[in-house]
Amino acid sequence: MKTHSNQFSIKKMADMMNVSRSGYYSYLKRSLSKREVENLQLEKEIESIYKEHRGLYGSPRIHAVLKHNGYFCSRKRVAKLMRKNCLRAKMNKSFQKRKKIEGKGRLNLLQRNFKTDIEQFAKLIF
Repeated sequence: MKTHSNQFSIKKMADMMNVSRSGYYSYLKRSLSKREVENLQLEKEIESIYKEHRGLYGSPRIHAVLKHNGYFCSRKRVAKLMRKNCLRAKMNKSFQKRKKIEGKGRLNLLQRNFKTDIEQFAKLIF
């Protein structure tokens, strides 16, 4: 409502959203709750830990560091705050690139002969 207050009247927007005007104005004057203040502090701490470890730590490791530093919160809360701030752990690649083999095709390591003569093939059929 605040962003559209220059285009529409507060009364009309409040009626559309089924809220009272006085409730909207009291909401604007309201200070942050204790939980919101704690979340802002945790977000700063999470971001500093995330940057300190070059983005490799996910929520379980960051939660462990926070717990070691004396912060009391759940791992799910840490994960939620990380999602809110778009912080994701970088994953290591779990595969290795195959080396290119020079020449055409793959190497015949067992030295099998897959080429057949037409005469041998004809003997097998008839």
